[in-house]
Amino acid sequence: MKCEKCIEQYLYKESEVDLSFQARLHRFLCPSCRREIERFSTALSMLKETEEIPAPRDFSEEIMLALEQEELPEAEKAMDLWKWVIAGVFIFFSIITGTVAKPYLAARGFHGELSILPLSIIFGILASAFGAFFIAENMDRFSDFLHLKRPH
Repeated sequence: MKCEKCIEQYLYKESEVDLSFQARLHRFLCPSCRREIERFSTALSMLKETEEIPAPRDFSEEIMLALEQEELPEAEKAMDLWKWVIAGVFIFFSIITGTVAKPYLAARGFHGELSILPLSIIFGILASAFGAFFIAENMDRFSDFLHLKRPH
């Protein structure tokens, strides 16, 4: 068992009885995991011993008001429009050349028309995913182009 898995099991289990044999054995054999688990156990017991401080009555209202007043920066576009166009052209030519490639034609000759369906499904999924991501990424441009009002 790796150290990360062992520590993770100790963090998420309520008692040692719930742990796997491998985790208990790893803790027994690995001094660094024993130290790390002991540190976590000490910190957890210290947290449990601390007194709970009640939040002020209007605490959540103050936080919500502060969040409403906070101006969030506009999200940057991940890709420029011309990169989307290049990717679309690449996908389009991949679909076109894929249907006339020698391996595809050889498979089609061997399997007959049955090989068209799986390839068509793959190309359809690829084109649909590209279209969905393209529209989602450029929604502001489309709404501006079509003069649609954006909800606030």
